[in-house]
Amino acid sequence: MERLSTITTGLVFGAMMGGMHLIWSLLVAAGWGQWIMNFIFWIYFIKPIDLIEPFESTRAISLVVTTSIMGFMLGWAAARLWNRLRAWTVGLGYRARRGSEEGVAGMMQRKFSTLTNVESWSSPRRRSKVCSTY
Repeated sequence: MERLSTITTGLVFGAMMGGMHLIWSLLVAAGWGQWIMNFIFWIYFIKPIDLIEPFESTRAISLVVTTSIMGFMLGWAAARLWNRLRAWTVGLGYRARRGSEEGVAGMMQRKFSTLTNVESWSSPRRRSKVCSTY
C-alpha cells in the first residue's frame, strides 16, 4: 500500500464526521431527533432520560464545523501515524527513496540476502562490533 496523503485523509475523516452531524442536525430540524434517540436507547436497554432541544441553526452550524475540524485533525494524525509505522516496518526510514529503479522489492531482497549470508555473520569485523557493545 502506498503512503497516505495526510491532507486527503484528513478531509475524508472531516467530511465523514461533519456529514454524520449534519444528518443529525437535519433529523433534529425535522423533529425526528427525540424518536431516534429513544429508539437507540431502547435497543441498548437504556431508559431514555435525555430530551432533544428544539433546532437552532447557529448551534447546528457550530456542531457541523467543530466536528469537521476535529475529524480533519484526527484523519491527519492517523495518516501521519500510518505513514511512520509503515515506513518503520518496511525498513526504509521515514523518507522513502523516490525514483529508485530497484524499488522496495529490490531493497528487501538485498537486506534478506545479507541476513541469510552465514559467512557475514562470523566476520571478524562483525564479531568486534558485537563484542564491543557488551
